Amino acid sequence: MEQLFEGYSESVRSIISDTKKGKITKNGKSITLHGTISSIMSTEGEYVIALETALAASVQFIIVECEDDAKAAIEYLKENKLGRATFLPLTTVKGRRCDIEDIKNIPGFIGIASDLAKFDKKYEGIIDDLLGRTVIATDIDAAIKIAGKSGYKIKTVTCDGQVINPGGSFTGGSSAKKVGLLTRVIDIERLSVDIKQKNTSLLNIERESASLQKKIIEAMDLISTKELSITEQKNTLDMVLADKNMLLIRLEEEKKRKESLISGKNEDDTRLLGLLQQKEEFVLSVKVDEEKLTATKLLLTEIKFNVETARKDEETIYEKLNTDRLLLQEKRSGFERKNEQVRQFTERKTGFKKRITELKVSCEKALSDITACENEITIIEEEKSKVFEELKAFDEQMQKLLLGRENKEKENNDIRIALKQAQADKEDAFRRYTSLESKQAKFNSDYEDISSKLWDEYELTYSAAMPFRLSENKLEKAQTRLASLKSRIKAMGSINVNAVEEYRQEKERYDFLTAQTEDLNKSRRSLDTAITKLNQEMKQTFIDCFEKINKEFGSVFLRLFGGGSAYIELADPEQPLECGIDIILKPPGKSVRSISLLSGGEQSFAAIALYLALQKINPAPFCIFDEIESALDDINLTKFADYVRENSDKTQYILITHRRGTMERADTLYGITMHQKGVSDYIKLNISMLKDNIKEFIN
Repeated sequence: MEQLFEGYSESVRSIISDTKKGKITKNGKSITLHGTISSIMSTEGEYVIALETALAASVQFIIVECEDDAKAAIEYLKENKLGRATFLPLTTVKGRRCDIEDIKNIPGFIGIASDLAKFDKKYEGIIDDLLGRTVIATDIDAAIKIAGKSGYKIKTVTCDGQVINPGGSFTGGSSAKKVGLLTRVIDIERLSVDIKQKNTSLLNIERESASLQKKIIEAMDLISTKELSITEQKNTLDMVLADKNMLLIRLEEEKKRKESLISGKNEDDTRLLGLLQQKEEFVLSVKVDEEKLTATKLLLTEIKFNVETARKDEETIYEKLNTDRLLLQEKRSGFERKNEQVRQFTERKTGFKKRITELKVSCEKALSDITACENEITIIEEEKSKVFEELKAFDEQMQKLLLGRENKEKENNDIRIALKQAQADKEDAFRRYTSLESKQAKFNSDYEDISSKLWDEYELTYSAAMPFRLSENKLEKAQTRLASLKSRIKAMGSINVNAVEEYRQEKERYDFLTAQTEDLNKSRRSLDTAITKLNQEMKQTFIDCFEKINKEFGSVFLRLFGGGSAYIELADPEQPLECGIDIILKPPGKSVRSISLLSGGEQSFAAIALYLALQKINPAPFCIFDEIESALDDINLTKFADYVRENSDKTQYILITHRRGTMERADTLYGITMHQKGVSDYIKLNISMLKDNIKEFIN
């Protein structure tokens, strides 16, 4: 709006925009325009309404550099019929400030309006002229006291736009929704700051939301990793159980082998029974281990179920799982060693005692390994309980994060709703502003119409007409009196009140034109005399020269043709400068009535004779002939070349020719040749020196 000058009158917009385009000039240069009053000043927000009310229509006054700029702008408005505008030249407008000594201590007095405005120092005179005699008060009560104390000689304006005019009249009313040229800039800045703050707050919330979303994604990735780790741990436990089952199968095989050995050795039944009892105890212990393993599986299943709802830190679990893997690997190595021992039992068939001893040793080792496995399982159960507690704590933390995310989303939604409401308020304010701006444009148009009417009918400005303003109770009588006066003036008929002035102007114009006419007549008579004298001199000079040419033409013709006669005569001797010239030729031995009856060569020869006659009267330093003799026969060519040769002492002749007779009589020959396409060259031959060289050669 500021860039398009919305709210300004058409004349002000035209002046500002056309000045920027360079259309308004003075002495060929663009005028210097500083802007409108509203564009060069500002104030604090609480004084905007007061200053705008004090300035009124003068807020659109245009500041220019000097009187010539104002004059050029007014002429431009007048020529293009763009309306009226007020201009404030910096060089002429010097304002005055009111005296506030008696009123500055009154409660509610704020200061002079020009002191509350912010502007460049160079505009001080203009601002003082517009606001220097206006005082700002806090409210209407304080304004009444100030105006009364000053004797109602100064203009008093309150912060909410109420006015006490010089003379005691009051102007006021509602101004809460007023949007002027000064308040518009402040409203735009305030709304821009609010929008910027809202955008910053929304951006921060979006950043926090993105951060929470990132944390949730990382937590989900961690849960997935933990699930994978638990699956690997389960697989490892399954492998341990499979190894134990293999051991049980091998133990059964050993049992069968032992039974076969016992059946073959009756003497050792007692000892074998003991061994069998030990084996049964071993089998019982193995069954107990199986029950413990089953319980461990159930516990692992329960842990897996709990892990689905809670997760633990990845690195700690991973390290513990690596430790478990190492322990399981050691167990596998132990089982492999046991297998090797069992294999050795089968190989040691040579001695029953030795084998029994080895079996006992193997059983003891198997029991110790099973005990170690039980201890390891106990340790794993303790670690699993710790994992369960840590996962439970992590689940609680996850719930807190989710709850915080929901709260942030609610806050974000609330902010979006508030932002939409702010945008709706902004659009509503803009609609109100547009409506008020149109009303203001109408008021400005009415003001301009009234100002134009004052100027057109009475040649008065608004400020000059203010002393003649009538009070409201006299306006009705004034209208009646005005109608009566107009009727009387109309009855008098048309009266030219400017007749004396118009007569004076016309008399001055008549005298000026009469003097100019007399000067022109004198100049004309002088020119006629000079022209007549020139014509006489030109006529005499022409006749003298004509006679000389006629004489020389006959002489040259006689010399070239070897007889006959030729002369020139005027078609109208009375008008020698305007008439034509007839050429009369009489070649020897011929009688012709018209030059057209001569041959082409004779006509060319006669023309050459005339030209040579002109050359003889006024010889030129040098003369160029370009194939002038091409139409001549050999006899006439010889005559022409001899004549040129005889008269070459006064004029240097340059002839361009293809004729041999002309070349033979030249002093120097220049031959132009072209050795290759596009490149010319010349050959020079000095005939006079050649003759001397030939003579010397002959001698």
